[in-house]
Amino acid sequence: MANKLIFLIAAILVLSIIPIAYSDTLASGGVGVRVAMTNYDPSPAKPGKFVTVYLKAENPGGDEVKDAYFLIEPSYPFSFQPGETATRDVNTLGPGEQFLLQYNLLVDKNAFEGTYTQYLKLCFDANCTSFAKTSFDISVQPGGTPNIEAGIDSADTFSSGMTGIVTFHIINRGLLDTKFMVTELKQGNEFDLISPPRIYIGELKSDDSQTAEYKIYVKAGIAANDTTIVKLPLLVEYSDANDKEYSQVYYVPLTVYSKSDLMKLNLVQDKTAVYRQILFIIVGLAALYMIYKWYKKKKKSSS
Repeated sequence: MANKLIFLIAAILVLSIIPIAYSDTLASGGVGVRVAMTNYDPSPAKPGKFVTVYLKAENPGGDEVKDAYFLIEPSYPFSFQPGETATRDVNTLGPGEQFLLQYNLLVDKNAFEGTYTQYLKLCFDANCTSFAKTSFDISVQPGGTPNIEAGIDSADTFSSGMTGIVTFHIINRGLLDTKFMVTELKQGNEFDLISPPRIYIGELKSDDSQTAEYKIYVKAGIAANDTTIVKLPLLVEYSDANDKEYSQVYYVPLTVYSKSDLMKLNLVQDKTAVYRQILFIIVGLAALYMIYKWYKKKKKSSS
C-alpha cells in the first residue's frame, strides 16, 4: 500500500525525466535508473530557511534493481537539518516502477542569490565505490530587493533666517538586511548645511530603523510672505546581503513658516504685543511709584 502511494505521488509530479549516467558494469545486465527533480518547496529557496527537495527515480529497463541506495551530497549553501540522513534505500525497484526521494535541506543564512548545482549518487555497494551520478539545480533568492524609507523624525520650527536641527529616520521595510549604510544631506538652494554632510549608519536589519541628525540654516527670504515646503535631498547608500550596492536620493519635505503663520499658530510671539506688555508693566510700575510718593508726602504733611 505504501509503495502504491509513493508511485501515485511521483506520477502526479510532472517533469521531464533526466537520465542518470551509468555504466553497464554498475549492475548486472546493464540495469539503469533514470532520476529527475519534480520540484522543491519553497521555490526559490530562501536563505536561513529549509527547502524540501523532491526527486523521482524510475526503472525504465526490463530487469530489477536490487540492494541499491541513493546518496545525496549537499554542498554550500545547503546542509542537512538535524536528524536528516543522506541515504535512501531502494531495496528492489522492478521494471517500470518509480521511487520518490525527499530531502530537507537548510539554506545558509548568508547565501548569495543564484542557482546552485547539487549531486545525487545511485550506489550499488556498501561503500558506494560503484555508483552512477546525476545533478540537479536549486535556485536561491534572498527575498526581493531592500525597501528603504526615509523621512523626518523630528525638526525644530523653521522660518526665514533661522538655524535648527532636522532629524531623519531611515526605515528598512524590506525582508533583507542592509549593511554599510551611509546618509548624506546634499546642499540645497533654500538652506545651508552647517553640520558634516555624511553620517555612517552601518547595518540596518529588516523591520528596524535608525536616525541621522543635521544642523541647517534656512536662508533669509525663504517663506518671507507665505509658508512654503523646502525639499531636503537626503542621499542613502547601502549594500544588501549579496554585496549589491544601492543608492537613492529622498526629497524629504520640511515646512518653513512665514512670520505671520508662526504668530497665528502661536509658534512665536508677536514682538509688538511683547513691547506693549513691557510698556504696560513700565507704566504700571511708574503709576505705583507716583502713588507711593503722593501717599508718603501726604502723610508727612498731615503730621
